[in-house]
Amino acid sequence: MKSGVIFLWIVCALSSSVITRAELCDKCKKLSFDAAAGKCQKCGGDTSSMAFSLCHECSDKLSECEHCRKKLNKKHEPFQAKVDSKTKGKNTDTAKVSDIAKLAEDFWTAIKNADLQKMKEYYAEQVILLPGSELIRGQWGIKTEPDESGMCIVPKTELINAYETLINKTGRETWRKRFDEISPRIVSTEPAKKDDQPLKGVKSGDWIMKVTTMVGGETFYYVWRKTASGQLRVVIELADY
Repeated sequence: MKSGVIFLWIVCALSSSVITRAELCDKCKKLSFDAAAGKCQKCGGDTSSMAFSLCHECSDKLSECEHCRKKLNKKHEPFQAKVDSKTKGKNTDTAKVSDIAKLAEDFWTAIKNADLQKMKEYYAEQVILLPGSELIRGQWGIKTEPDESGMCIVPKTELINAYETLINKTGRETWRKRFDEISPRIVSTEPAKKDDQPLKGVKSGDWIMKVTTMVGGETFYYVWRKTASGQLRVVIELADY
């Protein structure tokens, strides 16, 4: 007998689980609801309880009780402000990702097309060439000597001149054809979370652009950083053309 009473007590306790985020009218606040997810009549999303007609977000938008859909007072406006703030933040982050992705694609197109004038727009005034970069090799005209680690910090004009020498030596049509043949499997960008990772010289908050080619599986790296004027520019390069 005692075990039956205890069982019923547990069931009642579970069935009266508190729905902490529920927007309910005064009448429905006095009721108990299970915590199993149901389906929203408005958007089809999950509700906080199988007994609810609306999910929290639809209830908030419509100002209706989640259970009976009775009109609510505007007591939940502070929560809506919080939701709007979060949504705005997400939209801003999405815009940032979209912006850098567009820059990366345009920059890669300029390289593929040997468009030196366009390429020049995307580089910072000084660029770090990491060990293994093609342009560090002496025949392309880089005058700046690498440091002990092998990295080379070059002015933008020197970098573009080296590119011009490389492209002219290769032949512009041959250059373009080669890049068409090794068309990238993926051009991706992601924010750097730590200094010097995944490449030396990287700072937290930089954007890492990776281009992996279809032929040979080579990966080229370009690191973007905001300038004092707020523009994203390439500050580090590791590309073995």
